[in-house]
Amino acid sequence: MFKINKQECRGCGACINNCPGGIQIGSDGKAEIIDQEKLAKCGGKEVCPFGVIFEEGSGDKDISAENSSSEPQSVGNMGMGNGEGRGRGRGRGMGRGPRDGRGKGRGRGNR
Repeated sequence: MFKINKQECRGCGACINNCPGGIQIGSDGKAEIIDQEKLAKCGGKEVCPFGVIFEEGSGDKDISAENSSSEPQSVGNMGMGNGEGRGRGRGRGMGRGPRDGRGKGRGRGNR
C-alpha cells in the first residue's frame, strides 16, 4: 500500500502528470492517493520527483513517523540548514569591520 508523506509534499502536481487518475491534489494543497492499483501501474513511488511517496511495509522509511517530533530537524552538518544561524544581509557581517562593505561589522565572527 502506497502512502504520501504530507509534511514533505510540495503540492507541485508532478505526480498527477505522471499518474493521472491515481493521485489528486486535496483541499490542503497536498497530493492524495485515489487509486492504489492505478498508482502501482504508473510506477508507484517513482511518480514523485521528490520521493514523498513510499510503500508501506516494503522496507522504505516511513518519514512521517520519523518527523513527527516537535524538535527542528537539522540538515547534515548545517545546524538548522540555514547558514548555521549566522544571519544574512547588511549589518550582519562576520565581525570584520565596516571597510569590507558588510554593514557595521557586528556579526558573530572571530574578534
